[in-house]
Amino acid sequence: MTKSVTIGRTWQLWATRHENGALWHVGARRWVELHGSQDPIVAVLVEEILGDDYAPEVTHYGWQDAEDRPLRAGAREYPRMIQVRTGADPERAMMFLRMCFPYGLRAAIDHGDGRVVAMRITEATASSAEDSR
Repeated sequence: MTKSVTIGRTWQLWATRHENGALWHVGARRWVELHGSQDPIVAVLVEEILGDDYAPEVTHYGWQDAEDRPLRAGAREYPRMIQVRTGADPERAMMFLRMCFPYGLRAAIDHGDGRVVAMRITEATASSAEDSR
């Protein structure tokens, strides 16, 4: 029997789709374009996975800034620093996200800077892609 996941917040964002189907550079369209990738830019559905950060449905991890932190405008609209999951092993799964924190991900969390957001990211359907333009 498979355990169902609980979906939290959702966002319509953009990403580059590599030839193997992997979705990278997830964010606002201008952010994705900034990377200058030759891979196609596609609309994506980003779903927050609640409860189990290591559920098989989790494809990416991101960072959500704490509400009381001073940030640039719009920084809390959706998680930032979205990185692809790097394996099923919990010690390895967040490897790319951990690289974004020079003093360590755990130190940033303990300091109250924000939290990790587990996500499932899939290419959006044509109708939802039109809605997010």
